[in-house]
Amino acid sequence: MSRISIAIPHYNQPHLISRAIESLSLTCLKDIQLLVMDDASSDDVFAQLQQQLDKTKQLSKHPIRLFRASKNVGTYRMKNAIIQQLDTEYLAFHDADDFSVAMRLDRLYDGMRDSNIDILGSAYMEVMSDLDKGDSYYIKRFYKMPYLAHKVGIKYISYQPSQLVRFSCFDTLGGFDGSTRIGADDEFTLRAVHCKKVRNLSEPLYVKIEQAKSLTTDETTGYQSPIRAAYKQKMADLRKKIKTGLSQEFYRNTPNDEDFSLKEF
Repeated sequence: MSRISIAIPHYNQPHLISRAIESLSLTCLKDIQLLVMDDASSDDVFAQLQQQLDKTKQLSKHPIRLFRASKNVGTYRMKNAIIQQLDTEYLAFHDADDFSVAMRLDRLYDGMRDSNIDILGSAYMEVMSDLDKGDSYYIKRFYKMPYLAHKVGIKYISYQPSQLVRFSCFDTLGGFDGSTRIGADDEFTLRAVHCKKVRNLSEPLYVKIEQAKSLTTDETTGYQSPIRAAYKQKMADLRKKIKTGLSQEFYRNTPNDEDFSLKEF
């Protein structure tokens, strides 16, 4: 069993993944494994990814494992699939084009190991990458207790990619909404705060890079898209009816609605 596993979804960005891995390697923790999950990128791109990881492995002090989905299914279905394959104490997630502040995992682990906290997240810095106008950024912080933030009507209560999750949480939560390609980070956290102890740190330990082309800026999946509007309504409905003390099945995820395999290479 690994102490901490980090799942890194990837799709068509082999040139960025080394930066993410290198940032995660800036830790004093030793028992860590990095799991790169490719969402059926083209064969050419996958070959580039393999070459990039081979180079990175030579410099990394932590094992790096590569998985490939048999078809393109989206981030959340892959996350659910990897959860089913793991034997680990803690699980973190990291986008392939983002990076972590040095010692991020140490800070989260130290905050959890001698406490009863189930999920610990942090503030994050969002960098808007624009070749024409230059980069800009802001720091987003959250309530220390996201459950209270939800109770007073705040919608954005934690940033899921910043979180370290005690793996036993998935016995109750199952995983992520397996029926969507968007928005399931917030849905996961909303379920979690009603049945697990979730906390946020005020330090910005995660750096999110907003690219010109991403799920949140794309015309079909971005913030202004019809598909995201529909999921926002689903989230609004969930906020109204979710509460503590419900049966455990209520807090469990919607399982994957597509059949695929996640094979290790």
